[in-house]
Amino acid sequence: MKTGIFGGTFDPPHIGHILLAQKAKQQCKLDRIILLPSAVPPHKKSHLSGFHRLELARITAEEYGFELCDWEYKKKSPSYTIETISYMKTLYPGDQLYFIIGGDSMLDFEKWYRWEELITMCSFIVGIRKQSELDAVNAAAADKRRRFGADITVLDIIPVDISSTEIRETGDLSEVPPRVREYIIKNKLY
Repeated sequence: MKTGIFGGTFDPPHIGHILLAQKAKQQCKLDRIILLPSAVPPHKKSHLSGFHRLELARITAEEYGFELCDWEYKKKSPSYTIETISYMKTLYPGDQLYFIIGGDSMLDFEKWYRWEELITMCSFIVGIRKQSELDAVNAAAADKRRRFGADITVLDIIPVDISSTEIRETGDLSEVPPRVREYIIKNKLY
């Protein structure tokens, strides 16, 4: 099977996340998408507790036909992608794993923990949020393919420039799924 793993803080999950996951599944012919909310992201601060972000990801997974993995939440310590992929390989032996990331992550990839090893462990699917980053993302992906034999697909996707930070700062919930919006309002999260 071809399994897409979409990790993130999901603080909150929004339409951009959903479109990226759906396009990855369609264009790369994935059998499933697994949302994997990070409990303690090593590279950025999350605003909501891991519990609420896990719940928001669960709601999103149910609403859009994805699966949910709570491994990083249960781990309760910083999770590096290489550890997550190693775990997912034991959970889904024999599956081809595809890690779904944004263009900004591809541009910063060489800053990731043990990235040279990670790049050999799974395939990568990259979606851009801004048209202006497309050339740089394509160049970074081509460089990794040439130097390391990496399997990287840059999606043919119309960029959707939505950020969780902007949603939190403005309080505008128009770009989050309806059930996620209901949960946020009910629990007064932002």
